[in-house]
Amino acid sequence: MLKIRLISQLRNISNKSASNLPILTLFTKEDCQLCHEALEKLGSRREKVQLQEVDIAEAGNEEWYDKFKYEIPVFYLNKKFLCKNRIDLEKFDIELEKALST
Repeated sequence: MLKIRLISQLRNISNKSASNLPILTLFTKEDCQLCHEALEKLGSRREKVQLQEVDIAEAGNEEWYDKFKYEIPVFYLNKKFLCKNRIDLEKFDIELEKALST
């Protein structure tokens, strides 16, 4: 069973409920400095997505641990691979715009 934490960013969202926002999934683990830095780089962009954090080290997430243990942070947008090792803001902006326009 996949264990996740859902973090809804609700500040400054006009006329959209959190459930209508694209889902940004971050595969991470405790004390991941690169993950914290990637989230900081996202800045106000986080308000345009629902952030889902998957701790790959938690029991039940062995599949994700095996897949991403050397790659975190890994980001997916709406269940589609986005980037790994760092946040690619240009790609994020392009894919987010596509997700918001559908």
